[in-house]
Amino acid sequence: MRTKFLRSEANKRKRLEKVWRRPRGQTNKLRREEKGKGAVPKIGLKKPKKEIAPRIFSVEALKNVKVKEIMIGSGVGIRKKAEIVKACEKKNIIVLNKPAKIKEKVKKEEAKKK
Repeated sequence: MRTKFLRSEANKRKRLEKVWRRPRGQTNKLRREEKGKGAVPKIGLKKPKKEIAPRIFSVEALKNVKVKEIMIGSGVGIRKKAEIVKACEKKNIIVLNKPAKIKEKVKKEEAKKK
């Protein structure tokens, strides 16, 4: 597979490697991004990232979830977070941002029930 970003004039000269080097010349056509001279790396040309886990804001929203990993929304309070974590444990769903406070709260509630 051909590399997308070539060094300026790497296809014309054997001694130049096919590795990207930023063009610095004053009259360099690639530095000025003229048409037909090749692509220059930019922020918008990144590879797409892995799918982002859906954010959940209530226990009811878990009913429609069909993925194995979720994130709890930042605006959700501790009590609701604890309920969501319990529901996720029953459904074997991983919570990516489970805070330590919730783990303590769940343990305290279990101790009170016993």
